[in-house]
Amino acid sequence: MTKYCFNCGKQLPADAKFCSGCGAEQKITAQAGPQSDPQVERTQSNDQTGSGTDQTNSQSQQTTQTVFVTDQPYNETGTPNLVDATKLFFHDSFTMNKRMGRADYWWAQLGITLINLVGGLVFILLIALLAGFGTPAFGLLVIFYGLLIVYLVLLGIAGLTAQVRRLHDMGLSGAFWLVNFIPMVGSLVVFIILLQPSKQFGNQYL
Repeated sequence: MTKYCFNCGKQLPADAKFCSGCGAEQKITAQAGPQSDPQVERTQSNDQTGSGTDQTNSQSQQTTQTVFVTDQPYNETGTPNLVDATKLFFHDSFTMNKRMGRADYWWAQLGITLINLVGGLVFILLIALLAGFGTPAFGLLVIFYGLLIVYLVLLGIAGLTAQVRRLHDMGLSGAFWLVNFIPMVGSLVVFIILLQPSKQFGNQYL
């Protein structure tokens, strides 16, 4: 049993997925009935003078159109960048019932890393400076250490909720964050998951 390429009309085996002549993917599903040459059918359908053309031949085959749908990247900032993504990271520190796109998430991670590097250097310099004053500066040292603890706690909460929102962006439950507690490999597994693109279709968190 044979069929014909819908693009160039070359005769092909019935189970051929691609044309050996032009390389076109075959999307034509033939119904039960005689096979006809698509080149002839095109000529018949385009013939304006053939008023008596037999329409039966043109109905002997049906074309099945396959629509390929792909997920589109989601990012709340529109055009992800370092500043906007970092602001979003802190703005949604206590929010879990949203999504966070891949670009937004990783731009924010870069922003947090830069903040921690610069802030860490400044903090070390201030501690070293105040330590030189001895007892009079003890109260300031306590304040600085207290602020550091508060910042680290807030950063931990913001990081957790950001990962949950990133999981939602892929259609996954925030419970996947608990994989971090698997010894040795948990954090690596979560890291790989967070690298995956957005999922629009079938995503319950839209």
